[in-house]
Formats: sequence, structure tokens, C-alpha cells
Amino acid sequence: MRCGVIKKINGRDWFCCPHCGKALFPVSPETRAEHLALRCKACKHDVQVNIP
Repeated sequence: MRCGVIKKINGRDWFCCPHCGKALFPVSPETRAEHLALRCKACKHDVQVNIP
């Protein structure tokens, strides 16, 4: 599992898949997550979400 990346899309921050780059969910400044396992619907890879 790889950790994803946060990108700014249309003025909002989105957590994106590190494999295919698809935006998975929006992230606000209050968002926190550790060791959250998620599967990308586009490429079917497992992603580990860590947002401090």
C-alpha cells in the first residue's frame, strides 16, 4: 500500500490516488486520518490514508 497525495482541484483540497491520480475524497483543514485502508475505484489499488 502506498500513501496518497493531496492536490488542489477547483480551489478545494482532494486526497488523490498515488497510482492513477484520481481524486478520491475532499479534505478540509480539520480532516485527520491514520492508517485508513482505502481501495481506489478507478485502478483497484489499495491506498493507505495518513492525514496528520
